[in-house]
Amino acid sequence: MLWVLGVTGMSTTPLASSIIGGGVFVMGLVVAGTLSDYRDAERAPTDIAACLYAIMREAEAMNRVWGKPDLEALRDRLIAVVTTLRSDINCGNSREC
Repeated sequence: MLWVLGVTGMSTTPLASSIIGGGVFVMGLVVAGTLSDYRDAERAPTDIAACLYAIMREAEAMNRVWGKPDLEALRDRLIAVVTTLRSDINCGNSREC
C-alpha cells in the first residue's frame, strides 16, 4: 500500500535484515531477563517463610536437648521479622507509616 503512494522506506538489504534481527534479539533478551525477575519475586515470600519455619524447628530441637534458646523470645522475634517486613512492603518509601 505504501509503495503505491511512493513511500519506499528501507530497502531490503542484508544490512537492513540484520538490523531488524538484532533489534528482535535484544528485545528477547530484555523480556527474558524481566520474566526471571518476576519469577524470583514470586518465590521470595515462600523462601522467607520456609527459612523462618526452619529456624523455629531447629530452635525447638535444640531446646529439647539443651534447654536453650528461649522459644517464646525467639517466636516473638520471628513474628517481628514478618510484621516488620509486611509493614515495610505496605508503606513503601513513605515515612508516615
